[in-house]
Amino acid sequence: MDDNPIRVNDQYLIEVLKLTPGFIVHNARAMGNRTKPRAYFLDTVLAYLRRLEMEAQRKHEAKRINQLNWKENVLREFEAARIAVQARKRKAG
Repeated sequence: MDDNPIRVNDQYLIEVLKLTPGFIVHNARAMGNRTKPRAYFLDTVLAYLRRLEMEAQRKHEAKRINQLNWKENVLREFEAARIAVQARKRKAG
């Protein structure tokens, strides 16, 4: 938590992280005076955003893999159909 060089105050949390003043006051009081609740809010929100980013990347990668698998399956089916047609032609001819 202390490795964050940004000075976190209520104005920063309101403008940048879009937290409401009521949320900040309520939760800061609940955390007590001995902690640094505003820095904790910043770290928590940034961690949440990182998690969302990683989840979006995983979904994108999974979609790409599914597309590649689908394409491979289609090519395999066309190849099997081509071989079957050639085999029928040989039998007929």
